[in-house]
Amino acid sequence: MNSYTLFLKRAVYGVLPAMLLLGSCTKEKLSPKSDYRPVTDARGNTLMRLVNLGDFNQVQVNGDTLTNYTILHPNDAKKYPATKYFPDNGRLGTIWNIPKAVFNEKGEASIYTEAANYNPSPQTGVTINVNENSNEAIDYYLLQDKFYVEGLPEWKAVPRDITAPSRPDYCKVRIINLSGKVQNSPMESLEGNMTLTWADGTPVHTATSDIAVEGVSPYIEIPYGTYQLKVLNNMGIQVPAVGGPSGENARLMDVNTSTMVFSLLNQTVESIGLTYVPIQTYQPGGIYTIVIHPATVTYNSQKEDIDTRQNCIRIIEDIAAPANRTYGRVQLVNAWSEGDLQLYIDGAPSGGTAAYTQASEAGAIIAGHHLFEVKSANGTQLASTTANLLAGDHFSIWAAPGKDGNASALVVSNNLSGSWNADNSGDDGSLAGRSKKIPLDIRFMNFSNEPFISITGKDGQPYGATSPQNLQPGIVPIAQPLLSLGMSTNTPYSFMVFRSAPGVVPGTWIADIPVVTSTAFIARPQLYTHASRMLPYMEPGVYSMALVGTTAAGAAPEKKARLMIIKHTK
Repeated sequence: MNSYTLFLKRAVYGVLPAMLLLGSCTKEKLSPKSDYRPVTDARGNTLMRLVNLGDFNQVQVNGDTLTNYTILHPNDAKKYPATKYFPDNGRLGTIWNIPKAVFNEKGEASIYTEAANYNPSPQTGVTINVNENSNEAIDYYLLQDKFYVEGLPEWKAVPRDITAPSRPDYCKVRIINLSGKVQNSPMESLEGNMTLTWADGTPVHTATSDIAVEGVSPYIEIPYGTYQLKVLNNMGIQVPAVGGPSGENARLMDVNTSTMVFSLLNQTVESIGLTYVPIQTYQPGGIYTIVIHPATVTYNSQKEDIDTRQNCIRIIEDIAAPANRTYGRVQLVNAWSEGDLQLYIDGAPSGGTAAYTQASEAGAIIAGHHLFEVKSANGTQLASTTANLLAGDHFSIWAAPGKDGNASALVVSNNLSGSWNADNSGDDGSLAGRSKKIPLDIRFMNFSNEPFISITGKDGQPYGATSPQNLQPGIVPIAQPLLSLGMSTNTPYSFMVFRSAPGVVPGTWIADIPVVTSTAFIARPQLYTHASRMLPYMEPGVYSMALVGTTAAGAAPEKKARLMIIKHTK
């Protein structure tokens, strides 16, 4: 090794440690990060909540103002400054979890609430004295002022349950009747005893029936699922829910029937006969209170929209709705045999039996891969299939003729959410999500002997881009499978079956198949037979409609082709 090479090696070995030493002293440059949480400090809540059923928007506790008391002109942008305890907009909303920090050293809090608006409200302020209690969950319900309603206190303290249902796939529900006689309002009278019902008006349970004013029912446990839980007064009249269906211009209410009135192009149309109550999923492990109380509603008089009060229902989550990561629901639909059929899941019977053109009750099963078998009443297996069920899925197992005419078990996924993706969603899809609180969604299928059918509206008119066309036997459509019907009408829809073919749509009307109108989707017409009521054109929900049977000449009456209807929401 010459002297020059030795010099280079010593130079390199001497520089490397110095470079490493310098590198170890270099500080890492961290990119700045923003914390977008509305509450960033450590803050504990009590088990007490303020539930605002009135027009209150401001809060003071022990003389300290917690809200912003900002009053904006009606034409101003509604940008209220945030406060420490109300970080969203500095105003009291529907539910406020009372923090531990607002109590004094004695564990006491004097909570004063009032309304501060551009147009002064007759709603007077209310004071509630609360003692901190970490062992009991209590809701303090603030009610409408006596100017609007009589027969009710200013507020009512109600304990709430926060313990899980006895079965993990069930939820808890109760009702609180805080209805009162509405003052200074043209609306019909809806106060009195109240009963919780399913969508068709049948009572859910005796424990939630005939609950008197200021009465609180016990909690009942029901299977988790997607329901339209309604409340009827002692005259059997439906009580509307607060708000209105998103995606529909139906915020107006009929003064005589408390049903929905649509306003289209600034022209008020008549009531459609439907009382607004949202369809929603009551999650497994969830705890819910449905409270009836006077609320602000809007009616139209001589082309002027006027706010008034009416007793309405509001759905309150007594605990934050838990995320469902465990259960899905499955039901059997019989489109195959005149005899009753039974669904078996992984070798065990599930749910009740299903008669021809009927469905069994949906039951909860743990998400995962399952074997589904359809058996006759004597235990003979007719068909089987496997499918992977995800948490939150709702499947129907259709026992129906397959493409070869033999019995088959077809898995059909039902979208009960009322949501869909809009076409004008932008390049990134950020505006794609749409949803309805009372969807009118129908999936169409063909389980008949006809090779192709199309289903249309009155006089063969298609139902837009998603109108069912060229449905083949035993094939479940998956591209745009649901037809979503509008609600701004009081004229029934019609469903006609045509014998079609590729390139021939709608084809030839099959006159032997009875035309079905949307009034066939009404489970119990007697729910709408009270004075001043009209039969609506259809009940909201998620449905399947399938053509079953045969169009062959000389077929027995029970074998003749007909449209069957299954409702998947309850």
